[in-house]
Amino acid sequence: MTAPAPTTAAPPRRFLPAIAPHWLLLLPSALILIGLFGFPLAWLAQFSVTPPGQQPVFLGPMTGENYTRFLGDVFYLERILWTTVRVSLLSCLFAVLIGYPLAFFVAQTRNQKFKAILIAAIVCPLWLNTVIRVFGIMLLLFDNGPVVGLAQYIGLPALQLLYNETGVVIGLTYLAIPFFVIAMIGVIEQIDQRQVEAAYSLGASGPYVFRRVIFPATLPGVLSGFVLIFCISIASFAIPQLLGGGKVPMLGMLIYRTANVSGNVAFASAMSFILLGATLISLAVVTLALNRAAGGR
Repeated sequence: MTAPAPTTAAPPRRFLPAIAPHWLLLLPSALILIGLFGFPLAWLAQFSVTPPGQQPVFLGPMTGENYTRFLGDVFYLERILWTTVRVSLLSCLFAVLIGYPLAFFVAQTRNQKFKAILIAAIVCPLWLNTVIRVFGIMLLLFDNGPVVGLAQYIGLPALQLLYNETGVVIGLTYLAIPFFVIAMIGVIEQIDQRQVEAAYSLGASGPYVFRRVIFPATLPGVLSGFVLIFCISIASFAIPQLLGGGKVPMLGMLIYRTANVSGNVAFASAMSFILLGATLISLAVVTLALNRAAGGR
């Protein structure tokens, strides 16, 4: 009597037939990105190289005059571009310093009901329009508002918190904190607690564990969150206009005025690409600095 031939398990069924490669799943989103982002961006690029006074024509006459006008003027470089980058970096730095401990506290909260309440409190401001939230900040920062009144009560000199860079930084920081906290909560929750416990069991102090174990583990989330809030801050329009009173020259506000008030769409398009380049360069520098700082720990 011969033994029955061994049976082999049937290969798992694929969700897609063999004639449909997996990359086909990306086709709908790719078409949407190309249609709603790629083509408008290409048309904006055509606008940016259109000679002044001419209507943009696809593959028509091109010039770099709009770029040289901006990059060759010290006023635009120092007064506009540098102010935009500096204010955005400051606000993002404050958002990280405030948001990281808050995200760590929320992520480490074991009471799930209390944790849900904290997350809801962080997310709730995002349900309101940005202009409404900015007006709420203005009520707090007015010269006779509660913040200035409290400062005078405790003996501090009179503060001017509106219609200057201080007000814009406060507003951008407030705008960025919820986005950074939400981005960081999931990252902090994924920290391997066994490594933390092992470090403590070997006699490591709290600051040492944070520098050598916790922060390096959360660095990718810090970078992702910083990229998110920096892109939001550097392109902001409503906050510099309302909290800065038009006195803080941000590039996003200048682009809006140039395109919609002055009607110089070509120059506004060139400034848009300059803003994009400044954003990418700033993010590259910050990413390199954080990676080097984490590598040297």
